[in-house]
Amino acid sequence: SDQSAIDNVPELRNAHERLAAIYFKLDNVDMATRHYEHLCWSEPADLAAGLTLANLYLRAGRHQDAIDRYRYVITIEPGIYIPQEKLGVRIEDDVVVTKDGCRNLSAKIPKKATDIERIMAG
Repeated sequence: SDQSAIDNVPELRNAHERLAAIYFKLDNVDMATRHYEHLCWSEPADLAAGLTLANLYLRAGRHQDAIDRYRYVITIEPGIYIPQEKLGVRIEDDVVVTKDGCRNLSAKIPKKATDIERIMAG
C-alpha cells in the first residue's frame, strides 16, 4: 500500500526517532510512545525499537503493554576481554520477560569453569 511505502522511507523513520527523543526529554512519555508505536508498526522486526517502546510503556505505568511487547527472548551477555592476551570470555543467559518478572531459560547451563572443565573431560 501507499502508506507502507511511505512508512519505510528512512527519513521518516529518523524523524519519528528524533521526535520521540524530543518528547521524552520534555517528559511527554505519551507522545514519545506514539512515535515508537508507529516505528514498531512499520518495522515489526526492529528489536531495538520494540525494546525502547517496552521501556516507554514501563515508564508510563503501562505494565501489561510492556509485557505484551516483550515477546522476545533477550540475551544477557556480560563479558571480559583482554586484548593483550587475545582472550575473551562471555557468559550468556537467555531470559524472557513474563507478567511475573523474568525467567532465565539457560539457568541450568553450567557457567563455572570447574563445571565446564569436568564436562569437557568427559
